[in-house]
Amino acid sequence: SNKKYLSTDLLRDEPVRDGYLSPEVELLGFEATGRSCAMCWSPVQESPYR
Repeated sequence: SNKKYLSTDLLRDEPVRDGYLSPEVELLGFEATGRSCAMCWSPVQESPYR
């Protein structure tokens, strides 16, 4: 279950530190892509590694 990860410090707010660029970064968009690695997935047949 992934529930244990929701209680970790990954979601905790952190103070802004001098020299970090992240407060200046703005996400303007994103594009989701499917897996294209032949080891992960193949459009012809299922990979034996899944």
